[in-house]
Amino acid sequence: MNRKKWKAGAIMMMLLLVLGAAQGAGKHFEYKSSLKKVTKVMVNAELASLYVTNREGDFYVEYEGHKPLFGKPDMKVEYRDDEVMITEKPFPNTWSKLASIQKKRSRLTVNIPPGSAEAMELKTKNGNITADKIPGLQHLSLFSDAGNISLNGFQGKSLLVRSKNGSLHLGEVEAEVDIENKVGSLKSLHLKKISGENKITLSNGHAAVRLPDGLDPEKINVSLKTRNGKIKWKNAPFTAVQKGPGREISHDPAGSQAQLAISVSVGNIEVQ
Repeated sequence: MNRKKWKAGAIMMMLLLVLGAAQGAGKHFEYKSSLKKVTKVMVNAELASLYVTNREGDFYVEYEGHKPLFGKPDMKVEYRDDEVMITEKPFPNTWSKLASIQKKRSRLTVNIPPGSAEAMELKTKNGNITADKIPGLQHLSLFSDAGNISLNGFQGKSLLVRSKNGSLHLGEVEAEVDIENKVGSLKSLHLKKISGENKITLSNGHAAVRLPDGLDPEKINVSLKTRNGKIKWKNAPFTAVQKGPGREISHDPAGSQAQLAISVSVGNIEVQ
């Protein structure tokens, strides 16, 4: 009985590999649609890498990929009140498990001319996120299960990042930040201003953060913690206390309304 199950499993795996290879060699597929001016843009992608551009002119979504062996990618643009939801499904439901096999990554681009939206939420299960700085955007939320996130800076009210596996390159940011990453480093973040609560939490990776030019760290609430790693801060105004294999810096001045909290389980914190 076990031998029959093993053979059936092997045959199924070979079939998936063959079909995956076949769909990767499918015909080129393109989709483009103009978008209405809205308050919030939401994008939910399964396989595509997401790109956000800020070119003058049309407000649109564009998709480039390859057709699977059966059916074609499903792109949906749906409006709800003053929001638009853009959904990418590269495979029919029957063949959705082939997604992890394909090597040719799809590309989904949203072009947002300055002032076209106030908030944006991007989600991808298996792809990178790359975004230009969008003038007028106040709230930006980024979610990635597997892939790198790269921003060409952000200026607004809030930046939310949730990543499960990938590196983060966030550039110059002037906003309240809330960042979490399970596996991967925060390779670049230059905070242009610190106000409100700013939280950075990494499970396995290093955190590299540059503070605003001219900032006096003694005037803000600072909490830096590593469970297994070092804190590197050249000319630091505070002394790091050793906590087992980790380090900790805590500074809580009276009356401060600005907070920077960085927590790393395995990895180092580097402050500039």
